[in-house]
Amino acid sequence: MKATILGSGFGLYGYLPALIACNVSVILPMRYQSIILQRPDLAHYYSLIEWAPSEDIILSQCDAIIIALPPAQQINLLKKCLGYSNLNYYLLEKPLAVSPSEANYILELMTHSKKKFRIGYNFRWTDWGKTLLKQNNGLEEIIWEFHAHHYAKNIQTWKRFHKEGGGALRFYGIHLIALLAEIGYKNVLFSETIQSNEGELESWTGILGGTHLSNCRVTIHTHSMNSIFQVKHNKNIYTFTHPFEAARAENNSIDMRVPYLISTLRDLLNDDRQSYDWYKQVNQLWQSIEEFA
Repeated sequence: MKATILGSGFGLYGYLPALIACNVSVILPMRYQSIILQRPDLAHYYSLIEWAPSEDIILSQCDAIIIALPPAQQINLLKKCLGYSNLNYYLLEKPLAVSPSEANYILELMTHSKKKFRIGYNFRWTDWGKTLLKQNNGLEEIIWEFHAHHYAKNIQTWKRFHKEGGGALRFYGIHLIALLAEIGYKNVLFSETIQSNEGELESWTGILGGTHLSNCRVTIHTHSMNSIFQVKHNKNIYTFTHPFEAARAENNSIDMRVPYLISTLRDLLNDDRQSYDWYKQVNQLWQSIEEFA
């Protein structure tokens, strides 16, 4: 099995260690060499990577691809990749597109391609996420407050802007929307966003319901001085500073999300299912939230 990564940010510091942990051979574009060598957490992987001068050469040699690029670039790149018969495994980062309607298009494109794919909805692999999926009723509230990196460092990035697939709802909220859709939530009882600067949604509050499920209130605040992730479920309260805090990688020098990326990759490579039916439900719930008046 040989895989490549397109995306020089989280694609490298997140998925590169995960691929190596899964014993997958990695081939990358030469333009990523300087990035790898400049990061102490990644430099020791350099000798394990096969390097190629062009993207076309790489795509013609790989079995699997991880796409971790801005969502606006997803559609055209996927269409190109689907032209390579050897590429049969796809891992797509969230959000799938800049909007629910475009996400529906991509999901249909991937489903009809008959390729095997997964989307990076990784909350389902956390201990608290597994608990909610196993004991789906009794979920009352999820609170997620933090100071997003782009606010803390005043970085101008697509992750700030709603129309580009960023912000509290589309970039961060989709994590929870995906998990809640898998649990069975499908009805939007309330939804409200707060805009900080033009086009930047810094917070989202929603109340969701589903058949035989308790109503769940969700609050995400990305411009908060607090760092808290709290789940109220069956009169229990689970509190962390970060949703991925509950389990750390054995090597603390790598990103804390890597263990969950490993779970997603193993699911992609080893599970027989081509996709998941609830991916469509994710897009439907996402669209309903955005359309709520």
